[in-house]
Amino acid sequence: MAENESKYRDLGIKTTSESFKKWYKAGLLDEVDEKFVTDIKEYWSDKTDRKIDPALHLVFMNRYGKKEPRLLSYGIMNYEVYPVFNDYSMTNYYGDKNIYDLIIQPANTVVTILRCIRGKYFDSSYSHIQPSEALGLLINTNKDMIIKPSNSNNGAGITGFKTSNTELYIGEEIISIHDLLHKYNGNFIIQEMLEQHPNMAEPHPASVNTLRMVTFRWKNDINYLLAYGRFGSDGDIRDNADSNIDTRIGVKDNGEFFDFALNQNGERFTEHPTTGFKFSDLKPIPNYDEFIQFVKDSHKNFLHLDIVSWDIAVGKDGKPIFIEANFAGPIPFYQLVSQKPMFGDLTDEVMEYVKKSRDRKKFKLMNKHERVINKRKRNRTRRKLKNNRRLAAELREELDHVTTINLKKQRNNKKKLSKIEKEKKKLSNEVQWYRKENVKLKQSTSWKFTVPLRFIGSKLKKIKIKK
Repeated sequence: MAENESKYRDLGIKTTSESFKKWYKAGLLDEVDEKFVTDIKEYWSDKTDRKIDPALHLVFMNRYGKKEPRLLSYGIMNYEVYPVFNDYSMTNYYGDKNIYDLIIQPANTVVTILRCIRGKYFDSSYSHIQPSEALGLLINTNKDMIIKPSNSNNGAGITGFKTSNTELYIGEEIISIHDLLHKYNGNFIIQEMLEQHPNMAEPHPASVNTLRMVTFRWKNDINYLLAYGRFGSDGDIRDNADSNIDTRIGVKDNGEFFDFALNQNGERFTEHPTTGFKFSDLKPIPNYDEFIQFVKDSHKNFLHLDIVSWDIAVGKDGKPIFIEANFAGPIPFYQLVSQKPMFGDLTDEVMEYVKKSRDRKKFKLMNKHERVINKRKRNRTRRKLKNNRRLAAELREELDHVTTINLKKQRNNKKKLSKIEKEKKKLSNEVQWYRKENVKLKQSTSWKFTVPLRFIGSKLKKIKIKK
């Protein structure tokens, strides 16, 4: 790749990014259309001040043969679009799984057995209960269960949970009702393992396979943007356990799936990597309009967040089941797997609104992106400090050099001055000697006897001068 890096860098592609390395390895950047790259940059020139990295657009072109300039990059979405539409000071509240039944009140959701909020146990109806009562609820549940942290998203920390007699198990580990508090920092939720529709289970029956659906509040209306199916692998119960092989399949607006899947690297799969299921045999989602309306209705109570990504399961009866809500995501992959730009025909209008909004006000980024910005600032400060220290060292060296030269000059000048002083003193002594000698001469007898002669001599000189 080294010999080609300069070619990509000249196009404005960040060759050090992980996404570039994965896409390059997958062969999704083999063909480069420089005219298309120029068109991309021209399209975005009046919409953002960010430097445009055209890698995603070239990947999309290589994968689908379509030149789509409206695709949104990771940087534009996370640092410009999301902060305008989502109030990230509120996501800790809206992201708590234990309050979904209070805020969203979805028509259909996973059955909750037990909640733990700030170290206190509650039943499914939010009634406070003692640890012994919590243990009783779990022991009396004769169904497979899952446990997950209530203040994380994207399936983080989900694992199987079961009971046997009076023992509690996370996986194969026995755990007490009190130790659960410490393991999950006092915030978790235990739910029944849902029974999914056979169509969604077929590619990988061991995992609860879900739909990732995205909605967008715009001009007082909730819009459905895109969706894709998420399927687990290697017998894991999660649908996102391994991003390298877990497959994702775009969903068309009528509920049909595309006939091939992608992993997070953009690699193409016609069959499931674990089970060998042919994705072209995957049947459409029944009554997909009902799913679209379901996420739109769920979004109505999320007043501080205009862009939401929903994890929705397909129940055994074909009905949508709410799992959780997310307030960001890998936007390049969203567009790549769904085969369309995030905002579609709304892109120009949305980006104009984003630019005007950002010109008027500074918006809060997601915490992880704030940390990225702060880290960059710290690194810039460190580089400046390092550079200033280098300059200071160079100046000190130059000053020492100049000082040494000046000291030498001063020493030489002192020597010259000392010599001049000696010469001056010597001349002064000579002047004093001649003065004394002159006084002695004028006081001598010979000087007195020759006075008339000197007088006559001076007169004769004057006469000669007149002539």
